Amino acid sequence: MRPGASGPLKAALLLLASLCAWFSGFLLAQLIPEAPLTSAVHSLRSFGQRPLLKAPSPRRQTCGQRTRCAADTYSFHLLSGGGPGRPAAICFQDQLLTGEKTGNVSGGLTVTVIS
Repeated sequence: MRPGASGPLKAALLLLASLCAWFSGFLLAQLIPEAPLTSAVHSLRSFGQRPLLKAPSPRRQTCGQRTRCAADTYSFHLLSGGGPGRPAAICFQDQLLTGEKTGNVSGGLTVTVIS
């Protein structure tokens, strides 16, 4: 073989090997489904964000009560004011009638009439 002929032959073999490697990668990418990979990457990315153990929230009945009222009764909750930092609150059937959030309570005697 002549020394000058090995250069183009090496270039052709390198080109052929590059095309074979590209085609093999293309076939491998077509065989692997995309959905499991994206879901796996998403679950790995959000692994540190989710809590591992979550305590169940307590069951809340109407007006913040822990016990269930009978069917033929009304639920209500009265909170006496305990000074300037704790105003009184009245809740009836899970609707806050007077309290700090409604802004209709102040010092003194609080009276609410439900008819």
